[in-house]
Amino acid sequence: MAFLRRVEQKPAPAALVKDQRIQVVFFRAAWYNGAVTAAGKRLNLFLRFFQDFIQQARGWAGKMLSKEGCRRYCLQSHIPLAVQSVIRVEKNRLEQLRLDKVIAAQGQYSRRDVKRLVSGGAVTVNGKVATKSDQKIDMDLDQVCINGKMLALRAHVYIMLNKPQGVVSASRDTREKTVVDLVEPSLRRKGLFPAGRLDKDTTGFVLITDDGELAHRILSPKNHVPKTYIAVLDQEVTQQHIQQFLQGVTLDGGERCKPALLSREPGYPQQPAVRIVLREGMYHQIKRMFSSVGIQVLSLCRIAMGGVPLDSSLLPGKSRELTPQELERLRSAQPLELPLEEN
Repeated sequence: MAFLRRVEQKPAPAALVKDQRIQVVFFRAAWYNGAVTAAGKRLNLFLRFFQDFIQQARGWAGKMLSKEGCRRYCLQSHIPLAVQSVIRVEKNRLEQLRLDKVIAAQGQYSRRDVKRLVSGGAVTVNGKVATKSDQKIDMDLDQVCINGKMLALRAHVYIMLNKPQGVVSASRDTREKTVVDLVEPSLRRKGLFPAGRLDKDTTGFVLITDDGELAHRILSPKNHVPKTYIAVLDQEVTQQHIQQFLQGVTLDGGERCKPALLSREPGYPQQPAVRIVLREGMYHQIKRMFSSVGIQVLSLCRIAMGGVPLDSSLLPGKSRELTPQELERLRSAQPLELPLEEN
């Protein structure tokens, strides 16, 4: 037993100890490698999740039409604070626009002119000379001056035009004069189009803008934004006609119109006239509606859109910008209320 104890107490050979240490090193290396691989997989999953999160946050931010709308949306919803901050950062990023594009969009200078002005030191942003034409600015916060004169930066323009007869409601036409051609030179800019069409021989209020979102809102049938017209007819309307319009007229093609308000309009001694308020816009709708009840329309004029009346001082063919109050009324226009609902 004493011999065995002496054997056990005999130190191990140096080669064996070295081999054991090498095995331990390899074991630890393998463990670290596995741990790093697992951590890498977890990191990839996290990054993938974070990218999806950013995309979703950008989608939310894209739906915010203003900083105030973003703040109100976040406060009224259950979006976490971290997501709210990402939305705000992304919204600010989306609102940053190139300096040359912003100035050129105002209609007075081309982008080439802007580059020339910037290279000449004539453009300042918040009092500092702009050195690059592609510098990003915020139209709501930054002040841009050219040769010391501050520009009134506007993301969109909203123009009221009193359309005369013989002009087509289009942005451009190779043969006919368009409503955009009639816009005052000081108001012209790229991307203008008429928000809604009037027939060539129909006169009155045409809204011209470059804001596609507002145009879609006031023209979409689901929003029922009212448009008011004065129609001069070849004969008087009866109470039966008024009820027919209120219940919805069926056109010659079989389409059923939404209910419309029809009333007699005084002040036209030569021919009977009526006021009609629609909440949709089909091809030649008013003329076809009256034709379906045996009445001919002699002349037609749109006098209001969404609660904004045509400026009586605006001569045919003339235009002006909407006032902030008129624009707010147009944006907040309520659906047409009828005394009798559709069947």
